[in-house]
Amino acid sequence: MTEIHFAQANPIEGEELALASPDLFIMRVEELWGKFPVELCKTDIGRLEGMAVCMERAGIRQLIRAINLLGVVKIWAEYPEAENENQGNDKT
Repeated sequence: MTEIHFAQANPIEGEELALASPDLFIMRVEELWGKFPVELCKTDIGRLEGMAVCMERAGIRQLIRAINLLGVVKIWAEYPEAENENQGNDKT
């Protein structure tokens, strides 16, 4: 039997979460889901809502909205300051 599949044709680019304490957020996420990067889906919303009770609501609500819209989201950390510091050390 032939199967027809589909996937998101134009996925959104990574969007920064509004977090005042990203290191604390990473620590909590890794306690619940394991090492970054992680993928979260609608079954993870309950845990995220629990995190929102004692952490930064705005960023977590932003993540929940994205999951409700897209179904599955991947979250990861980027360290642009470290990249800028390394570029500044180039003496070429």
